[in-house]
Amino acid sequence: VVTSLSKAKKDCVIKLSLTKVCFIGVESGVLGGISLWSEIQQNKYFDDYHIEGRDERNEIYLECNLEQLSRALKSAQNAQLLKIKLARKEGAILSIEVIQPTLCSTQRQLVHEVPVVLVPP
Repeated sequence: VVTSLSKAKKDCVIKLSLTKVCFIGVESGVLGGISLWSEIQQNKYFDDYHIEGRDERNEIYLECNLEQLSRALKSAQNAQLLKIKLARKEGAILSIEVIQPTLCSTQRQLVHEVPVVLVPP
């Protein structure tokens, strides 16, 4: 989903809620408005999903570069485990941890850090 969206928009706002992950492409300029909207049901893509927003709706909005996010997620294609966490490290980041099998029955761990901007709801 992210790779397809990255071909249409450079940046987007990601809305995380208890049941969905929404990708929202916002146009800048005089007319403004939404130019792209895609949502996925979290229970169809994630075995384990936790979110703790700071407001009563329990939602988190963040803006990120879709190309950077797509590159980070491509390394998870054959992963045994994919963990995505919102973290703070000289600014907000999505820390994407990927654990992949190797040919010699060991595991390889990759960690990608995608910068994000927290957006007020």
